[in-house]
Amino acid sequence: MTNFMRKTKIRLTDITYGPNTQEVDDLLVFTTAGELVKQGYCGVSNAYCHIARPDKEDWVVELARQLHRAPADFYVPGEFKVAEHWQDHYNRVYTKDVHTVHPRVYDAMKKMRGY
Repeated sequence: MTNFMRKTKIRLTDITYGPNTQEVDDLLVFTTAGELVKQGYCGVSNAYCHIARPDKEDWVVELARQLHRAPADFYVPGEFKVAEHWQDHYNRVYTKDVHTVHPRVYDAMKKMRGY
């Protein structure tokens, strides 16, 4: 394991997007994190620094198919939007659009998204 600022279960060679060196410039960290947040990625694993986003435009329909439910079951009552926890569930379990990032990039993304 690589000695990062916090405990992780990744090595530098596991990183699939962004900087993959021990020491990373702050500007590069925040630029990369901002780019990923803008693209719709969010953190799904603190230990492995995995980020993900829905890989399909109709991810709600795919989630409904996987869970044998109607797509309407995932919407917030009285509103025209999907409950956030369902998108989080889809990102953690079903999406194929997943990357591993440097722990500092992952932490910066979490701060930007308000976690």
